[in-house]
This record gives sequence, structure tokens and C-alpha cells, in this order.
Amino acid sequence: MTSSMHIVDEPSVLNTEYWSYKGEGNANLILSYDGPDSLYENTILRLRKTEKEQEKPTPLNEGYIENLEYIDKAIGPLIGQKYAGKMILCKLRPDFLDALSRKIEGSRPESRRFKTIDVTESVGLICSDHSKVASTLFPPEHVLSIEIKPKWGFLPNSPHISQTNRVKRKVCRYCMHQYLKQKKDPAITRSHFCPLDLYSEDEPRVMKSLRCLLEVPQNNLKIHLNNRRLLFEQDEDFLSMEASLGIAPTNDDSGLRKERVIDLLTKAVSKALLHDGIMRKLKKLQSTLDEADIEGIFPIYKSLSEEEQYELRVSPLEWEATVKRYMYRMNGKIKLHDLQSLSKEEKFQKIREFMISTTLKDCSVMLTLMSSKFMPAEKRHLTDGVFSSFEIGDDQFFQKVGLVDLDPKAVSKIPHYYKLDQEIVAHYCELGVNEPCTP
Repeated sequence: MTSSMHIVDEPSVLNTEYWSYKGEGNANLILSYDGPDSLYENTILRLRKTEKEQEKPTPLNEGYIENLEYIDKAIGPLIGQKYAGKMILCKLRPDFLDALSRKIEGSRPESRRFKTIDVTESVGLICSDHSKVASTLFPPEHVLSIEIKPKWGFLPNSPHISQTNRVKRKVCRYCMHQYLKQKKDPAITRSHFCPLDLYSEDEPRVMKSLRCLLEVPQNNLKIHLNNRRLLFEQDEDFLSMEASLGIAPTNDDSGLRKERVIDLLTKAVSKALLHDGIMRKLKKLQSTLDEADIEGIFPIYKSLSEEEQYELRVSPLEWEATVKRYMYRMNGKIKLHDLQSLSKEEKFQKIREFMISTTLKDCSVMLTLMSSKFMPAEKRHLTDGVFSSFEIGDDQFFQKVGLVDLDPKAVSKIPHYYKLDQEIVAHYCELGVNEPCTP
């Protein structure tokens, strides 16, 4: 694949002293920029990982280029480019990657060390660090970063859902999946968080969902303060959260103090999400891009896969055309036929729309939250156009919302999605559970 994406060659940025370990997932390692260049202030560097024993040369990093083109052509026009933030492709050098790998090894969790930075990669991705703001505006020790993975925000109502699986119209995917996860790993504590509450735009329901996430966060809630992960059950972290929210310490017992923190935190996060409107956008896009449900999409995928020269990869121009046709449909300018009579191009359209929805069902919302108590009054005008604000009683909070984990999903995973969907529903029905979710 060729790309017109510009790759920045900035040797001065490739200094291991400027980058510190921030975190990692299965495929990428994240580093935080601490250097002097203001252009890269509040940014992170995403680097590919590889298994240590695996040594194979790789070409120019097409993965990151494809990610940027996908966000530029598909996600940005739909959700708003501001939510993705700054993204820059950066040319890398093997000696920099090797030195960086050795520098951060001691900071990494032991469980992650079977993989390392892929020193053969020639391109990395520099992105906005949504957990930070300019230190000239807010002291870093008072900037709370809340990362929420909200998952599916709707109950599917596709006519292609089988009678056997009709429970999907009443119980959300996340709540059903909790039972299957617990079956596969009995050590898991089942969460009572329901995404439909978080997406509801009803403040008490949103606050309830956040309380459930605080009780059992699983991988759906992470809170950071000054680049440090906070664990709510630890006294030191609890006191840090109390201070960052601007709550005056008291001599009350820890239970009362903790309840005050929970109450203000859930209220502030719910107001921030409602004020921004991001959850409404995600819910609408998730549902309208996935009108057929996986039970309608899988047969389309199979029929296309049986045809010769079926290309699983989607080009930037195809993503762009897909979004335009989707928008035309939403505006009532075009209509797709019934799935049984779709043209080949309409089948591709449904597949691509479904894949965009899959990205939006798995992305994370990054909320940066700051109490005005820690900002000098003479600097508040500097927040115009950068942060929005809301009030809780006499307290004013500033907020900034971003989205992460916006990478495209592989079309080849559709059979896996179908199999998992059937497995989740079958296990839920076997248990005889009857706990409908509130739409």
C-alpha cells in the first residue's frame, strides 16, 4: 500500500532522555514526552511491540499509516477530528529504539516483558496525550484523567436477529458478556455496570453506572493523576483524588470522606459527559452503522468471501466513500435495499459501516478534569476554546474530552465476532437469567 501521509524526520526528538514509560497494551507500547520542544508538549509516542525471539525485518510501518488514514477519512468526519487530537508519523532509528528499550525495561510490568519494542520498525506515531494539559494553566498534580471504555450503547433491533437470540433486544451485549467471562475465569468479579445507563443522558443513571465502574472497574475505568494510575481502594490514592477535586480534608472517618469523593467524582464526570455530548454521538453512530447486527453481516461476509479476488483490506478512498454514502443515507438521500437484494457495492458498504461501528464500540473516552480552585483567576481567559466548563454548587470545573483506541478492526475478524456473539447469547440463555436492561 502506498500512502501520501507525511512522515516527520526529527532527529532532535529521538533522544531517550525525553521519553518515559507510560503504559502498554498487547500490540503497542506508550511513552510520554518530557523534552524541551513545545511542539511535542503533552504528547505520547506509540511504538509497535514484537515477541523477543521473533526477529524478522519489517517494511515501512504500514500499520500506523493505515490507522491515520482510517481516522482521517472515516472516524474524524463522523465523530469530529477534535476528539482524535494531534497525530504525527515520526521516522525512527534502530539505535534509538534499542537504547529506549533498554532504558524502560525496568519500568515495565513483568507480565508484559515477553514482548519488546520492535527495533526494526521505521515509523512511530506521536499522538496527543489526552491525560495532560499545559502546566502553565493547571498544576499537573491537580489534573485528573479519567479513561472510560463505554462499550455498546444500544440494544440491537435488527430483523436479522434470530428468534433463538431475541434476548439481544432486551439485554445489552456487555451485561450478557459478563456471565461468559465469569464462566471462563471464575476469579473475575461480575460487574453490575450497564453501558446503557452511561449512555442514557439521565444524570442519576449515569452516576449509577460510574459508581458500578468504581466498584468493579475491570478494563473499563482507569483514573490517572499526574501520569500515575490511581487505585481507589488505596488510602494514598484516595487522598490524592480528594485533593485534586478540591475537597477540603476533614477529621471525619475514612468512610464518610470516601463517600464525598465518590459523590463529587461521579457527579463531575457525569456532568462533563452530558455537557460535551460525546456519548450521544457515539450511541447514534454505533447503532446506525450497525443496523443489520452481526447476524445480518456474517452472511454478507460469507457471500463476498466466496467470490474471487475479494480484497479484505479497505483503502482510504473506500473509507471516504463509505462515510459519504452513510451520511447520504442518514440525510434520507439514498436507501439501501433489503439485505437479500443488495448489490455487490452495497454489500461492501454494509461490511465497512459495520467495521466502523466496531471501532466505536471498543474505543475509550478520555476525560481530563480540573477544579478551578487550582487555576489563578487571571489565567481563566486562556481556557477559552481549549476547555469547556460546568458548575457543581459553588465549584467550577474545566474539562476536555478526547477519544483513543480508534484503530480499524480487521474485516477478517467478522467470523470471530459472529462466533463470540452466538457464544455469549447461548451461555446467557442456558443460565436462565432474566435481567432486562433499561433502554
